Amino acid sequence: MMDLDIRDWTRLIVGFGLSTAIFMGFWVVWLKTRERAYRSFAYIVGSLPATFVVLVLVGRYMFATGTIHQYETYVQGAGKEAVVREVAFPVMDAELRHEISIEPAVEVLGVVASSTVPVEIQSAAKAGGLQVEFDARGEGSYLLRMRVPVGVAQVKVVAKEIR
Repeated sequence: MMDLDIRDWTRLIVGFGLSTAIFMGFWVVWLKTRERAYRSFAYIVGSLPATFVVLVLVGRYMFATGTIHQYETYVQGAGKEAVVREVAFPVMDAELRHEISIEPAVEVLGVVASSTVPVEIQSAAKAGGLQVEFDARGEGSYLLRMRVPVGVAQVKVVAKEIR
């Protein structure tokens, strides 16, 4: 289903609160004047803010999918022996899904948050490389540690935030 964060809940509450206030305002005017136009406005105009908020949230989750942020870099390997390389990459929105594509496939030693706390990762081989997914603990800089084997001159690393 939909994962709503605090900003989404705030928008929903404000939208429904505004709708209720507009509805009640026109309803009170209708009670005092007994003109049908105010009652119609209460139903039509009062529901607009909540309707717009709901439509934006539904549209965000139904149509706004794909890569939101992407960071791409290359890491040089060593010629005669395996080396451990570290790649720093930014995380802009911790609520999104995070995926790192590594080509060619190398051994991933881990992903570390800026506070040097290891992050749990899940990796899977894909055609020509490796795909690593992790749950970010917050926004900031993260560090990917990997072992580049002998014979690999360059490793392409692409970190993505996906909705």
